[in-house]
Amino acid sequence: MYFSPLHKEGLMKRMTQVIMGAVVVSITQAAWAASLITADGSSTVYPITEAVAEE
Repeated sequence: MYFSPLHKEGLMKRMTQVIMGAVVVSITQAAWAASLITADGSSTVYPITEAVAEE
């Protein structure tokens, strides 16, 4: 099947848009997931974890 150069250019633009969208979604999800991390530990671990989390 033959595709004209304009069709190929449009296809490449669309593929680039889809890939960039996937990158944005994955970065957003990673940032959102990082904010959900909670610390659960003994009385010796918790103060250290909380101090690191505040920085």
